[in-house]
Amino acid sequence: MPDPSLPVCRLEIDSHGADPARLFYACAPYESGALAIAGDGSGLYALFLGDTPAQAIAQLRDAFPRTTLDLDDGGVLQASLASITALVTATERGEVTVAVTAVAAVAAAQADGGLDRTGAIPALDPAGPAMRASGKGAASVVLRATGSTLRRKVWSALCEIPAGQTISYTELASRVGRPDAVRAVAGAVAANRFAVLVPCHRVIRNDGSISGYRWGPDRKRALLGRERGLS
Repeated sequence: MPDPSLPVCRLEIDSHGADPARLFYACAPYESGALAIAGDGSGLYALFLGDTPAQAIAQLRDAFPRTTLDLDDGGVLQASLASITALVTATERGEVTVAVTAVAAVAAAQADGGLDRTGAIPALDPAGPAMRASGKGAASVVLRATGSTLRRKVWSALCEIPAGQTISYTELASRVGRPDAVRAVAGAVAANRFAVLVPCHRVIRNDGSISGYRWGPDRKRALLGRERGLS
C-alpha cells in the first residue's frame, strides 16, 4: 500500500486505449534545462526533459504524432507547473509513491464509488514533499498511459526501485517474470513517457555502465548522481 504521508502519483495504464486527439502542454525550468508536460483534465500523459523548452516541446510532438498539442496558456497545467516540478524533485529524493493500476481496475473502483476522478490535475501544493515529516497528508496527480500487460509490469517494477539504487535490464526482466525477454523489457523501459516520475533512469547495463536514455545519457548520469548523493 502507498505511504499515505507521501505525495502520490497514480499511473493508470490502458492496454487497449489510444492517445487523445487533443492535449495541452506547458513548460518550466528544470535543473540546467527545461521540463515539458502534456495533459488534459483527466491527468498527465507525458513529462519530458530537454536542454531548452523548444527541445522538450519538440520531443512531445514526436511522441504524440496524431495528437493536436496546444499551449496551455493560463490553464490547469500552467497553474500546476511549480507543484509538478517540485514533485519531480521530490521523486529524486525518494519522497513520492507511485501506485500503478490497470484502467479496468480504475473503472471498477469508479463504479463502486471508491475513486474520485475529479480534479485529476490539481494545483498541487509546492510544499507537498515536506508533508512527509509532518504527517499532514499529501497531494496526488494522475499519470495516464497506454501499454501492454508487459509494459504495465515493467513500469510498475520501475516505480519500486528506491532512489539512489539501480538494477540491470536482466534483473528487471526477472522481476517481471520474463527472464527470456530482456530486449522486450528494455523496449518497455524506453517507451516510458514520464521522466523521473517513472524512474527508468534507474536501470543500467549488467556491467554497471550507463545505457541509452530517452532524455540523454548525460542527464541520466546526472540524475543518478544526485539520487546517490541524497540517499
